[in-house]
Formats: sequence, C-alpha cells, structure tokens
Amino acid sequence: MLGQLAPVSRTPDLRWPRPPGRVSPYPHPTPPEFRQRAVELAREGSESVGRLAKDLGISESCLRNGMGQADADEKGSQVKLTSPEKRS
Repeated sequence: MLGQLAPVSRTPDLRWPRPPGRVSPYPHPTPPEFRQRAVELAREGSESVGRLAKDLGISESCLRNGMGQADADEKGSQVKLTSPEKRS
C-alpha cells in the first residue's frame, strides 16, 4: 500500500520571502510608556479595544494582555503575576 502513494514534495515555508525591511517574524516590543498610554485609552472606552488596537498598530490581544497586566499590577491578582514578581 505504501508503495502505491506518489511522492510528496516538501511543504513550502510560507513565511518566506519576508516582507522588505522585516528582519524578524516576531513583532517588535513596544515601549512601556506606549503600553501604559494604550491601556489608558482603552479604559476610557471611547473606542472598542479592537479598533483602538488597529489605530495604534498593535494586535487586539497585545492590548488586552496589557490591560490584564495593568490590572494585576494595580489591584493584585491570584492568577497573574505582577510585573515586579515577574522580574524577581
């Protein structure tokens, strides 16, 4: 049965070629001041989190993660480490 199967070519790496100017497939980290301001804008609630993230050029999950981390840092959390706890 195995001898009847046609050979299959290697699956192409869909990440290549990378867009011009992109050195890494991972997004660059945002500065702490940018994240803090993004969380403040999201908490104002004048725009949806998804729309705000798109306007800022970051993913919605990045913004939501930042909001969750800010909540843990400000109020403490039983399930999420605060930023100082992560560093120690």
